[in-house]
Amino acid sequence: MPETLNPIVETYSRLSATYDEDLNQHSCWGLSAEKALASLKLKDEYQVVVDVGCGTGRALSQLVSKGRPGIRFIGVDPAERMRNRVQHIRGSLDH
Repeated sequence: MPETLNPIVETYSRLSATYDEDLNQHSCWGLSAEKALASLKLKDEYQVVVDVGCGTGRALSQLVSKGRPGIRFIGVDPAERMRNRVQHIRGSLDH
């Protein structure tokens, strides 16, 4: 019998295909996340940046564009379908 996942993880796995659509990104949560992300500054001494709960990698992709060469960016997400979408949507996030 397959192991039952956490209901929150299952929900985000189901949402993975539409997670980056405008409706979600323009919701109060999406707008709050954008505002918070815009305020982040990556310090010169940072060597590694970890996005826990990275979803489809949208925020991580934006962080990569703010970073300097040499910073290692790591995305972690418990929802397998979200992790699968990172490579499909974002391609390589190597910087």
